[in-house]
Amino acid sequence: MPVDDYTPTPEDVGAVTLVRTVDRVGVQTGTFTADTRPTDSQLQVLIEKAVGDVSDRIGSDIPESLWQTATNIASIRTAMLIELSLFAHEIRSGISPYEEYKKLYEEELDKLTLAINAYEAGQDPTNAPGNLARFGFPQPTGILGRKL
Repeated sequence: MPVDDYTPTPEDVGAVTLVRTVDRVGVQTGTFTADTRPTDSQLQVLIEKAVGDVSDRIGSDIPESLWQTATNIASIRTAMLIELSLFAHEIRSGISPYEEYKKLYEEELDKLTLAINAYEAGQDPTNAPGNLARFGFPQPTGILGRKL
């Protein structure tokens, strides 16, 4: 599967980092244009880098059922690159969402890796360990502490 199957659109990235989709007159556009920072053409370069980063971590051959998850992860990685390349001063001063993006990126990448491994093992990738909360109850015991 080529990486373009999970390459995010500017709108996908805008959904993650809505605060960065403000044009020159202060209107929040929800996407990137020639009037935002980064511009739409600058964003395309960052998207390509982000998809390459994701592909380096998970490979490019993932099941179709996980493409949207990979797109979301590439969008988060793109948001991280936006912060690093254009708003580094905000990272240093602690007002950038970069650290939250980084934590979310690592968590989601770990889940996707587990799902891909489950798929490759012939299991349902949407039910891989780490994707769903697991609950259990202790084994019931009788009065003398013996298992029932």
